[in-house]
Amino acid sequence: MNDMGRCHTCGGTHFEEKTVLRFLQYEGHHHLFRNVPATVCTQCGQEYFAAKTHNDIMMLLRDHAPTHVEPIDVYDLTGLEEKST
Repeated sequence: MNDMGRCHTCGGTHFEEKTVLRFLQYEGHHHLFRNVPATVCTQCGQEYFAAKTHNDIMMLLRDHAPTHVEPIDVYDLTGLEEKST
């Protein structure tokens, strides 16, 4: 059991410790982090990160090269409603 209390998104009270993917935009670039420890609401999936996890991510961004680089597909939803009618 953790001491999260209630989820800020849905009010849920049950959480699990998991590792998740985390996408961040930093200094104009997009970054993907794998195996990020998080506390996750079992009701809605909202993810919460410890301060240490945030600090570790920032240290990686500042001081380390990526593990590897992958291309990413980009989709634009602008005008999607107009196209589907």
